[in-house]
Amino acid sequence: MKKLVLLHSLHGSGNHLVNDYINSHDILRLPDWVERFIVCEILISNNYNYVTLDPLEPKNINEFVKLQIEKLNKNINSDEKFRNLKSINFDNYSSNSPKKILKEFLINNNKKDLVLLHTDGYFFFEQYIITGKEGNENKILWDKKYINQARIILNELLNESNFQLNEFILIRNPIDILISNVERHKLNRENLKFLKIKKDINFFFDKVNNTNLDIIKYENIEKINYVLKKFNIPKKKNYSQKILIHCTKNKYLKNIENRFEKEICEFEDTMKRYDYNIIKNNLINFTIYHIKKFLGELKLIFYINFFNYKYLGKIYHSRIGFFPHLLNKILKFITLKF
Repeated sequence: MKKLVLLHSLHGSGNHLVNDYINSHDILRLPDWVERFIVCEILISNNYNYVTLDPLEPKNINEFVKLQIEKLNKNINSDEKFRNLKSINFDNYSSNSPKKILKEFLINNNKKDLVLLHTDGYFFFEQYIITGKEGNENKILWDKKYINQARIILNELLNESNFQLNEFILIRNPIDILISNVERHKLNRENLKFLKIKKDINFFFDKVNNTNLDIIKYENIEKINYVLKKFNIPKKKNYSQKILIHCTKNKYLKNIENRFEKEICEFEDTMKRYDYNIIKNNLINFTIYHIKKFLGELKLIFYINFFNYKYLGKIYHSRIGFFPHLLNKILKFITLKF
């Protein structure tokens, strides 16, 4: 029986590092947004015609599903990993039945195992969804009722496609999750997205506190190897390199003055529950933080350019400092020339 590994995490939890570990195993990563086919199936059945699942994509749910179909076709046609699906024209499927599209995808995939990570969490924790046309929006809570519906549909699809579901959770210091999103999206406290992220963090950890799934901490990311071994996911033979651990911890220390003291107080109970110590902002800790970050990034650049290091999640998905970034550009130019 084939396996689908489902990771539950929040954006900003260090998923780029998870992907590095996934790349070292014989498993195929699904596009992050395929869960939206199931979400749309449920919303359509509940007569929601306009929703905002992605602020950059259509609110009309049929147009939204059509766009996901286009993305799926593009993914299949451009990625050799999905070459066995190239004979399927997903354009022939109605946008009113997104579940059938995902079922066809799973049934026709002849790879042994699949992994779905970096999703929006609709299979796991409560969150708000904006519905309605622009200027007439409402919020609905994607609560346990909808989560259960989503999981029922997912389990039906997996049973019909001969897949077994394996799940685990990735957590990170909640204040680091928040700061990662603030940096990535250039947010301030008045921004609605900032408030949504805070709510999502609280919803997520409320769920984590009441689960019996395996929990991996971003700060101990290497333990993913043990979880994948438990799920009987084999390692790739040609990926023998050891993955560099370059976790960025306690991001509030990047400034001498703590700019997130209020949020740390709000997350204090969760931080204590998962043994995240609160370190005082001062010149010494500020200096130590930046030295560790700088040396870790230099080591990564060195391995990439001189040891053919394959795990590039940190480069592609995180902000490395100006000088390591410049050094990487220079070394790449030199190696191309000589």
